[in-house]
Amino acid sequence: MKKVVAYISVLVIFISIGIGMSFSYSADLVIYCSMETDRLENLNKMIDEAFPDKKIVVENMSTGTLAAKLKSEGDRTSADIIIDLEYAYMEKFSDMFADVSAFNKDRFIDKYLLSDNYLPSVKSSVTVMANMDTVAKLGLPIPTSYLDLLDPIYKGHIIMPSPKASGTGYSFVDAIFSLYGEEKGWEYFDKLDENIVSYTSSGGGPASSLIRGEVAFGIGMMFQAVTAFNGGVNIKVLNIEEGVGYNLYGTSIIKGREQDELVREVFEFIISKWSVDDKVNLQGEVIYKNQPPTNIANWPIVTELTMSNLIDMENKERVLGLWNY
Repeated sequence: MKKVVAYISVLVIFISIGIGMSFSYSADLVIYCSMETDRLENLNKMIDEAFPDKKIVVENMSTGTLAAKLKSEGDRTSADIIIDLEYAYMEKFSDMFADVSAFNKDRFIDKYLLSDNYLPSVKSSVTVMANMDTVAKLGLPIPTSYLDLLDPIYKGHIIMPSPKASGTGYSFVDAIFSLYGEEKGWEYFDKLDENIVSYTSSGGGPASSLIRGEVAFGIGMMFQAVTAFNGGVNIKVLNIEEGVGYNLYGTSIIKGREQDELVREVFEFIISKWSVDDKVNLQGEVIYKNQPPTNIANWPIVTELTMSNLIDMENKERVLGLWNY
């Protein structure tokens, strides 16, 4: 009899643990996103303040991991809302997303609205940046165009992200192809490769190398150069006469979840409150028609290139298959 009681007690304990675990992992709403730590912290803070009585779980991961997760989970995904997924992936998975055009999409700059199934959440300009102390030490001239970067004087002094590993790297490839066409673009990279000291595995790699003074010039995300400069590192966003390329990242609701009142409330909060605060205080790129001025010091005004393949995942995969540097 004692053994039976013991077994029952153990069973009750395991059931209790299982129930506790299921409760601990339950949520009123789940968000999948891919963003930098400071932006993620602000998102969590603002959501907690706006919805204090709701358990909203935010899962942050790399763009590639987020895309793979959506592909594997399909319609059974735990996510209700997606934030900051690269536009090419947003388009690839657009059948999974609800029509969100009714959420006053007119507040956004028209050319960034490429689908009714997702809205822009952030733009990331890809620029040429320089560690001015290293440049001065090496006695190098400041390039003013992309063609200048092909000069042999820059051999071993330029770093860029690999487009196979980084959306930032691919954005630069797309920018060059948008400028010169694909045939001339490949000729450009044949020559640029001779000056590249290394290709990094992440979009933030070049900025990190510049901050450490390991290299003079880098292709990378503009906001990282500004952040470094404001932090006391003499890194400058160069004024490239052709303009800068960029990538767009989007936000949407998983199809079917748009009927849920909380999902709709949180999504509206994201695009009307959090995203605006994000642009004013942390990521100064303009995506709204009447966006307030950014509070970020030394935010540069740049000319924007017309990008040709932001949502063409098939073309992106073809180009990356040809990339052999």
